Amino acid sequence: MKIALITNLIPPYRQHSHTILAQMVQATGGDFCIIRTHKTEPQRNWPQQTGPFSQIILPGIRWALSENRAIAITSSPVVHLAQFKPDIVILAGFGLAMWQAHRWCRAHNIPYIIRFDGWAQSDAVFKNRLRAKMRGIMIRHATAAIAASHPGKQWFLAHGMAVEKISLVPIAPSFAPLPGTALPKFAQRHYDLLWCGRPTEPKGFAHFLAIAATLYRQGAISRICIAGVPTKDTATFTKKLARAGLCDITTILPPMAPHRLPAIYASARLFLLPSLGDAYGVAVIEAISCRTLVVASDKVGVAHDVLVAGETMLPLPLPFAPPGVKGWLTAIKRLLADPAYCDRHLNLQNHAILNVSPQQIARQTWNACRDALG
Repeated sequence: MKIALITNLIPPYRQHSHTILAQMVQATGGDFCIIRTHKTEPQRNWPQQTGPFSQIILPGIRWALSENRAIAITSSPVVHLAQFKPDIVILAGFGLAMWQAHRWCRAHNIPYIIRFDGWAQSDAVFKNRLRAKMRGIMIRHATAAIAASHPGKQWFLAHGMAVEKISLVPIAPSFAPLPGTALPKFAQRHYDLLWCGRPTEPKGFAHFLAIAATLYRQGAISRICIAGVPTKDTATFTKKLARAGLCDITTILPPMAPHRLPAIYASARLFLLPSLGDAYGVAVIEAISCRTLVVASDKVGVAHDVLVAGETMLPLPLPFAPPGVKGWLTAIKRLLADPAYCDRHLNLQNHAILNVSPQQIARQTWNACRDALG
């Protein structure tokens, strides 16, 4: 089997599963090729990823839009697809290159799978009639679909994809988790609360500060770590912390390379992500893999698969104000103060990600391709 993947880029949390998938395909005499539209992503310091697969970065023009969003007008992937001659194509998203690839697949009777990490939350961001029409056409002619979370699966169902054609394939952490014996015990961890990622409004950072400040005033927390602040922004960021009354208890760290993240997650008791909209939310999986408790909003896709509604997954009222804040404060204080309740959720969250590994993800993707080929 020859598999071609059309994608924006290869983030760290995809690299290991792509490598294993390539090895699985090659072991059966097949091949795996990745065609990318982007070299990098705005506000990320990710390295260029290589592996045991051929990789093509399409030439073109790219514009940064906002945060980690960018648009690319590139040359068509069709020439490369014709040279590679895939048996099946995976389209990771609905960009222009994916549209061109889907047209080529239809013209040459090549089955294709759409892999989409988003769900209905993405529709609110991309309010574009032309884009919506293109997505509808691509889904209608797709042989199968791969969703990253249950909300993503429901999104495909709502767009007309048959349930038996949808595979649910999660996303693994961007690093190899530390063995359990290397993780600090919950009570011995230095920080009560952790933020890890870009401290931006869509990610819910303002809500994080509001919750942390209230917990501190109530005596529920005494130490916070915020990782992901670029060095050039430290002075401005410190002023923001001062306004929230959190300077004295907060450690600020810059953005971290993937191999340094386990130590950061494992230094905290609770990872808090009151996001306004995360297509998947891989940081949730990463924190859980380090035996760190997670509380996240119901706007995070993977939260619906690994957290408990009303206890560790909470609705995010907009604007973020009482009485909605009260539920977040109550949930966090109970998790930090009640050992039995804490242990219950640590075990639930750990059990929920038992099969979320690069090996399992590669196997699921391989099976989805085989099923699509009949």
